[in-house]
Amino acid sequence: MVYGRKFQEQYLKVGVGKVIEGEAVQINVTAPPNTGKSGVVDYLRRRYSDIFGESKVATVKYPVYRPEDHGLTDYLDTGRRIDEYIRGNEDGVKNPENWDVREAQSWYAINRFFFDIKIREWLETKEVIISEDGKYTSVVWGCLMDQNISRRELEQLNEGIIEPDIRFTLRGPRLGGIEPSHIFEQSSLWNDCKRVHLELAGFDGWEIIDYERLETEDSVKKERERVGEEIVKRSSKLFPFETQRRLGSW
Repeated sequence: MVYGRKFQEQYLKVGVGKVIEGEAVQINVTAPPNTGKSGVVDYLRRRYSDIFGESKVATVKYPVYRPEDHGLTDYLDTGRRIDEYIRGNEDGVKNPENWDVREAQSWYAINRFFFDIKIREWLETKEVIISEDGKYTSVVWGCLMDQNISRRELEQLNEGIIEPDIRFTLRGPRLGGIEPSHIFEQSSLWNDCKRVHLELAGFDGWEIIDYERLETEDSVKKERERVGEEIVKRSSKLFPFETQRRLGSW
C-alpha cells in the first residue's frame, strides 16, 4: 500500500505543496475523548455563523465516516471500514478485517487524504473551517496502542495532509458520555492519552485551554461557551482587522 506523499500524488493526483491559498481560516481542536470537544466545535460553528453566515462556515470531525455527506466519493470505503474497526460491524464483530495498529492508522491517513479534496474546496469558498481531531489523534493513539510505532513513522504516514492555521487542545478531567462500543472511549489509556496530547502541545506550540467539570446543565453550557470564546479570542489574530472587531463585539 502507498502512503503519505506518494499516496497523495498517485491516487489524488495532487502535488504536495500545491494547496491554493484561500481566505478560509482553519481552526482545529484535538483532544482526548470525553472532553467536551464536540460541544465546543458546535458552539464555534454557531458563533462564526453569526458573523459570516452558515454557508461560509464548515466543520468536519475526523475520521470522516460518511464522506458522501460532504459530496465526496469514498473510493476505498475508508469511512465504513474505520467505523467497523472502532465500533464493530452489523454483526457486532469489532475489527472484522483484523487490522493491526499500523494498518489501521494507515487507513485513517488515507481517509484524511481523501477529505483534503473537500478542504481544498473549502479554502476557496469558506471563511472558516473548524475541524475536530485528525492527524495528531493518530499520532497519540498509534504510539499508545503499539509502542513499536514511533511518532516519526506516524507523522510520515500523514505527510502532506493540509494543516490547520491554529490547533487547540483541552486540559481537564474526563467528562461523561462514554460510548460503550467505542474502542478508544473504552480504553484504559485515557490518562496516557491526555498526557501525550499535552506533551505534543508543548513540543509543537498548540494552544492549551483548561476546562472544569460542572454538574448542572446551565453551568455546563456556560463553561462550553467560555472555552469556545477563548478559542475565538486566540484565533482572532488570523482574521482581517474588521473581522476581529466584529468577533469582539458579538
